[in-house]
Amino acid sequence: MSKLPNQYWAEAINTSTSLTNTIPIPFKNNLSPFQLWTKNSPKIKKIRTFGFKVVFLIPKHKQIVKLAPVGEVDILLGLNNGSSYQILKLSDKKVYYSRHVMFFKKEFPSLEENLESHLPLLIPSWKDTQEENEFFDCQEILEEDENRIIEDLEIEHMESSEDGSEILEDLLPPAARLIKVTGPRHPTLINSDISTLNILPYPRQPFSLLTEGDPLTYNQAVTSNSQEHWKEAMEKEIQSMLNLEAWEEVWIKDNYKLIGTTWVFKTKRNDSNQIIENKA
Repeated sequence: MSKLPNQYWAEAINTSTSLTNTIPIPFKNNLSPFQLWTKNSPKIKKIRTFGFKVVFLIPKHKQIVKLAPVGEVDILLGLNNGSSYQILKLSDKKVYYSRHVMFFKKEFPSLEENLESHLPLLIPSWKDTQEENEFFDCQEILEEDENRIIEDLEIEHMESSEDGSEILEDLLPPAARLIKVTGPRHPTLINSDISTLNILPYPRQPFSLLTEGDPLTYNQAVTSNSQEHWKEAMEKEIQSMLNLEAWEEVWIKDNYKLIGTTWVFKTKRNDSNQIIENKA
């Protein structure tokens, strides 16, 4: 039986109504209200008891610690559009929606219970909406690794204890270097571990390159610095259209409408940004 407070009474009524709408009606050819309204069969397999204790899968981008649990214990509030589950997250008391949920049968937690103890170091084997608890307990493996690390630390401590200076050097942080750079500028003091080879003792000389863009009109092309190249490109294009017989000359009639034409100019460059061809 659910132990949620009365503030979630509306969610309980909503879950009860959704369940009632999936019950077949004898005098309606054993069709449920859901089938009569939507013409689809209800998803009976997704129905769960209101207030169940569930494990909500933590998204991968929020799993910060590698060996931390990949899920957290929360409370089920019902279905959302028949496809995902509505989950009450106990950490912030907000409602979330997810399809990746695992259920604990016959367990109805309350908001006051400490549910963190139910999931100490358990890594679940996740599938879509599992019903049974399929956890892998890694407590024994972690204890073995912890004991092995402690033994290794003790051995290293015994080997280095013969010389006290070695222990002191390991504990103290590396000393920072004070680098003095001289040059045309005033001397600069740099408190860092970077190499002096990466420091310029003089300011860089700013410069800019001005390039001429492609002309947008015919007048710009024939008056630009590259006018000879553009004229050659236009002549080449006209000759190509003549060779292909792209048009046929006819007399203009009164009911004919002339189609205007325009030139499009493009500069073709290689990987080194050098001009290969002027195309028109």
